[in-house]
Amino acid sequence: MYFYIVEGLRNKSVFKALPRLKDELAKRGIIGEIVTTNPLKNASDLLELGLRKGYSTIVAVGDDAHINELAGLLLSSHVALGIIPVNASEALCRLVGVFNLQEALRALQLRKIREVPLADVDGKAFFLTHVTLKSRLPTLFTAIFEDFTLNASTTEIIIANLNPFTGECLPGKLTFFVKNLTKPAGFLDRLFKKVPNLDFGTKITTPALKIETRDPFPVYLGENEIVKTPATFKALKKTLRLVVAKTTFSNA
Repeated sequence: MYFYIVEGLRNKSVFKALPRLKDELAKRGIIGEIVTTNPLKNASDLLELGLRKGYSTIVAVGDDAHINELAGLLLSSHVALGIIPVNASEALCRLVGVFNLQEALRALQLRKIREVPLADVDGKAFFLTHVTLKSRLPTLFTAIFEDFTLNASTTEIIIANLNPFTGECLPGKLTFFVKNLTKPAGFLDRLFKKVPNLDFGTKITTPALKIETRDPFPVYLGENEIVKTPATFKALKKTLRLVVAKTTFSNA
């Protein structure tokens, strides 16, 4: 039996899709129990309820922020997480191998499990795919890695647990992407020439890094701000039991 936690506070598209979702679940015989977040009960409260009732599969219905919140709460748990994406990013849909309601329901029926590593930001927020730092104008930043420090300016940074361009997932590693790097730091010019040059710009693979900026700068998960800089990002060794489609990319 599945316990569906529907995002009801931010995602209006979920409410529009809910009647159809209930009909499709009934047709496929995977109805389970459906609950919706509200001002009195958030996703964490509802997850606790589902676990107390003994459900072995929790299904997140919503966007990136909702899905990643539940993923973090289920980290290292024997309970599996299923996903029905609504207004979710392409990267997250690619991770589970579903891009519409029918594909998501098919994956839930088959219940193929993949162990997927997560990453965290300051130990406060978890992410399956990637987080971004964006600005309209080039912004100075300092990226602190294990062996060196990079001082530069850019309009966009992606820190990926799952490569948003290829779908590749490297256990224990994050990938740091920089767009339009305008001020490389000294000897790192040589280092960058050794790194494959993607359309997005420079990339560096690392288990952890810290980003500092002169003024607090927002870090986004999907469309939602989760923290501000300075912020530390870390790839975790713990994994999540994720329900995926049979055709999903697997590199974990």
